[in-house]
This record gives sequence, C-alpha cells and structure tokens, in this order.
Amino acid sequence: MMNQNRRWNLFARELENILTTHGLKLGLLDDRVGIHREKVRRLQQSLLTPKRFPVLNPDEIKLLVQAFHLSEEEWVRLQAAMLATAIERMLMERIDQDNALLASEQIYTILQDGLQAQLGQESGMGSIRGGEDDSIEETEEDITLAAACSALDDANLALQLSYHVTSHKERIKKTKEAQTHFTEALAELDSLDTDWKSLPNWKVLSDEAQSGLASATDRLEDLVE
Repeated sequence: MMNQNRRWNLFARELENILTTHGLKLGLLDDRVGIHREKVRRLQQSLLTPKRFPVLNPDEIKLLVQAFHLSEEEWVRLQAAMLATAIERMLMERIDQDNALLASEQIYTILQDGLQAQLGQESGMGSIRGGEDDSIEETEEDITLAAACSALDDANLALQLSYHVTSHKERIKKTKEAQTHFTEALAELDSLDTDWKSLPNWKVLSDEAQSGLASATDRLEDLVE
C-alpha cells in the first residue's frame, strides 16, 4: 500500500525543506521568486504523485539563489537532489516505486556528501508519468498535455545534468537529449487544437519549452566551440 505521507519527487522535497527554513511555503514560490504558478503546481503535485519529476531549470535556480541568498550548503542540497531525482526517475522504470524512492534517498545522502567535499576544494558555488491510481478518465488532449509536461521534465533534468557530468562527451550528449525533449514538448503542445492553445497554461508550457530549447542550443554551441 502506498504511504500517503511520502513526498515522491526528491528535488521538490528538498526545495520545500529549504523554503521552509526561509519562512516560505512551496505554493508561494511564484509570488516571491517569479517562477510561474504552473511550474509551482507541477512541483507540488509531484510530491504527492510518484513518477512525476519536474525540476527547476538553471535560470530558475539562479533566481532562487539570488532571492533568498541561499548558502553554499543549501545550494549543494539542491544539486544533490537534482542528481538523485534523475536516478529516482530511472529506477522507477526498473523496480517498484517504494524501493526506487528508498534507494534514491540513500543515494541523495552520498551525493550531498560528495558535492560538499568537491565544493570545499573549489572557490564558492559552482556553475550551476502520471499516477496509476487516477480515477478520472483522461481525454486525448489530457494525455497529450501530460506527454508535453513529461518531455519538459526530461529536458530540464538532462540540461541540468549536462552541467554535472565530468566527461565533455557526456555533457554534449545530455545537452542534445535536452534539445530533443524540449522539441518533443513543443511538438506535443503544437498538436493541440486552438481552444487548448488559448488557455494560459498552454502558453506557459510553450514559453518554457521554447526558452529551454534556446538555452540548450546556446549551451551546445558553447560546448562544441
């Protein structure tokens, strides 16, 4: 039986923990940092529903650091949670979700210690699916929108990971993966009809995908120079 007290997305969990120490709830992140409410909603939902993994992109992380003057220790916690979430997503596809979460929590601790040790050797902060129990029947448009959100999540994770892998070849690979997923998200969104495209959330997701694709393209150009 699913533990209702679990917070599934490790990145969203650690973000919520850090915000709490600054006297802010996750649901108010859009007001204080300027991150759109739709991204905030997805982060909140991912705490309650397994197999959903939205994360903040690099620019949003920078906004968060600047807005709350996050310490190096807090920044490390977010980076470790980002990596652990990528591992959690991979494990969710291979083993049962409870053990996937447990293993990822243990890996998170190791990653946090490792990143903290690495940071100590450097000067300052470094560069920085739907649930199975849904009772409401989904329309074709709902499925398309969910696919777009999933592609966005994959893209942001890949783009973040491109900053953390040590191999130059792997950085390029992750950045190309991000490009592919951002393009997939745009294609899914573009396939929706005019009524859906008139909704505010459609524009939010489309803008995020276009901005992310531009960031990934710029990063790839920097990597292959």
